Amino acid sequence: MPRNSRKVFLGIAAALLFSLMLWFANLAMAQWFFADFHNGFAKVHAGWGNQFALLALLPLIALLYTLR
Repeated sequence: MPRNSRKVFLGIAAALLFSLMLWFANLAMAQWFFADFHNGFAKVHAGWGNQFALLALLPLIALLYTLR
């Protein structure tokens, strides 16, 4: 694979991983926001927020590995 096409591929992969990380972080923040309403589902929303936050770490780790 030529060097230029490898840079293009890694740039596209980095952009997609960054977008995926932001999407999961947005879902986590929304769930934590809904957990603040103290209704019967507050613990469920907090749990989902924690899961989405952990899922946001996976694309971040892959992004850092791609950019190294």
